[in-house]
Amino acid sequence: MTQSSNQPQQFAHPADLTDVQKAAIGNDITPPVVLTGSTKPLPANVGAVPTLKPQSAGSGGNAGTTWLSNVYIIAVWSINQDRNSMVYVNTTGWVRLSTASDSGIVALTMLATSAKLSQKAVTCRMESDGMIHEIYA
Repeated sequence: MTQSSNQPQQFAHPADLTDVQKAAIGNDITPPVVLTGSTKPLPANVGAVPTLKPQSAGSGGNAGTTWLSNVYIIAVWSINQDRNSMVYVNTTGWVRLSTASDSGIVALTMLATSAKLSQKAVTCRMESDGMIHEIYA
């Protein structure tokens, strides 16, 4: 992504969920995939924010490390931008994966995707920056 040095980087966020997807998240059900038959890329909604509000992630809000134990990754989201992936954790809501390195975010995205597909509980370490830095699947 090209940007001038005086403008902050803008990240896109997951689009609004359909009613079927919202119902599935509440019931831990994988929503059906609807094929559109189109291969045309859709433009990203830069600056859009997730519509689902995260619940409290634990004690102290943004103070220190928070361990999310025995949680389920309900959805994984990413876009073709540098270091821009998020997961929907059943107890917390949308959480960005650590942007510390390219290889790190790829590994975290793969672990999150595996956990979502296998529907197994995971443990995640979320730091005061609000990002997940570790996933144990």
